[in-house]
Amino acid sequence: MLSFVNKIADGLKDEFPNATVMALAYLDTFYPPKTIRPRDNVAIQLCTDSHAWKYQFCYVTESTAFQNSMIAWAAINVVAPEKNQVGMEGVGQAGGS
Repeated sequence: MLSFVNKIADGLKDEFPNATVMALAYLDTFYPPKTIRPRDNVAIQLCTDSHAWKYQFCYVTESTAFQNSMIAWAAINVVAPEKNQVGMEGVGQAGGS
């Protein structure tokens, strides 16, 4: 999945140099891949769905699996998105706040 997101980001980089492509990490993409890294203009949003299903009344800080996933994504230098994001559902839309 990250290969696909990176290709989208590469395609948008020249026309929208200040845009960030956002992708959601959940289910099979909950943990980051071992060999591929997101481009500089890609932001990954870690979703809490698998945490919420198993630990319905707990904070994400109470889930070892979620904490491990956050640490793993942080280890490959994924940071929180800021502005000018292009969500995968809105590819081609630049800007935003």
